[in-house]
Amino acid sequence: MKRGNFSIQFTMLALALLTSCSSTRKEKPVKEPAKTQKIKKNEIGEVSVSQKKPSIQDEEGVFDDDFIQLKTDINKWKLIDDQNGIRTFERVISSNGLVAFRGEVIIHAPLKKVATVLVHQPHQKEWVHAYVKGSNVVEINDLEYIQYSETKVPWPFENRDFVFRAKARTDVNPATMLISMKSEENLSAPVRDGVVRGEIVNSYYYLKERAGGRHTKLVVEMEVDPKGEIPLWLVNLSQKGWPHNTLFGIRKMSMKKDITVLDRLEKLFDIGAVKKEKIK
Repeated sequence: MKRGNFSIQFTMLALALLTSCSSTRKEKPVKEPAKTQKIKKNEIGEVSVSQKKPSIQDEEGVFDDDFIQLKTDINKWKLIDDQNGIRTFERVISSNGLVAFRGEVIIHAPLKKVATVLVHQPHQKEWVHAYVKGSNVVEINDLEYIQYSETKVPWPFENRDFVFRAKARTDVNPATMLISMKSEENLSAPVRDGVVRGEIVNSYYYLKERAGGRHTKLVVEMEVDPKGEIPLWLVNLSQKGWPHNTLFGIRKMSMKKDITVLDRLEKLFDIGAVKKEKIK
C-alpha cells in the first residue's frame, strides 16, 4: 500500500483563532516552504510487546502514563462557556496576561473517525476557519512531522504563520491518541515578508474512546502567542470563541455518514490491539 497522507496538520488548522487580526497588504513573491523531506520510515502503530507500560510517553507534563488519561489540574482553569455539549475554559499563562483556552466535548462517533476528520487534509476546509495554507516541512516518521501553516486574519494586522513539531502518540484498549504541538525553527520554512511568525507555546489534542468505542472524548488546549503588535486584549478576545467553534465543527464532520476512516488509522489501532492482546 502506498504511503498515505497521514499528517497531523489539523494542528495548524486550529490556529484560526486569530480571526480578528491580519493585514490586507499585498505580499511580495516569496518561496513556498520546502516540500516534505522524508527522513525515515517506521511501521505505523508499532507497539512494543516487551513492555506492559502504555506506549504514550509524558513529554509535555499533561498525560498520566499509568492510567492513560490527562492529568490536567482542572482547578487551574476557569469555565467560561457551557453550551451545545461543549465546555470552554480559560487560564492566564503569562505575567502580561496572555490567556490559554481549553475545550471539551463528547462526540458520538468512533475515535478513528474523529481522528480522520482531524488529520485528513481534504476535510480541513470543512471545519477550519481562516486557514490559508499549510504543508509538511519535514516528515520524521508516520506519527511525527515539522509543519508549516499560515492563518488569515482581517485588516489592519498581518497574517500569522507557524512552524511547529506535531507528534502523535497512541495506545489501545481503550483507544487513545495524544497529539502534541510546539513551535520550533526550521531553515526549510524561513520567515516570509508580510507575515508575522507566531509561536505555539505548548498545545495538544487528546482523544479517548468511550462507550465501548462508539463515542470519543475530545479535549484541546492551545497556548498560542501571535507575536507582533496585536493588542493583548484583542488577542484574548479573538481566541475566546475558538475552542467552541473548532470542536463544534469537528463534531459535525465526524457525525457525517460519508466520512471513511483512513487505512493508516485502521492499521494503527488494529495492530496495536493485536499486540496488546499478546501481552496479557
